[in-house]
Amino acid sequence: MAETNILQRTQPCDDAQHHNHLCYLTERYFHIHEPALFRDMVLNPRFKCEFCGRTAGDACDLCYPVPL
Repeated sequence: MAETNILQRTQPCDDAQHHNHLCYLTERYFHIHEPALFRDMVLNPRFKCEFCGRTAGDACDLCYPVPL
C-alpha cells in the first residue's frame, strides 16, 4: 500500500487577509448573518483547507488551500 504524506496544520494562518477566510468568518457567524454570500463562497468547491477542513470555490477564502 502506498504511503500518503498528509500535513495537518495546527494553527490558523497569520495572513493579513485572514479576516476574509472561512474559518474566521464562521467564528463570527457570517454563515448566519450573510447566508447568500456564504453560499456563494462554498458552492462548487475546488479547494480544501488543511487547517479546518472547510471547502471553497476560491483558494483565497481558505488559510491553507489544497486542490480537491
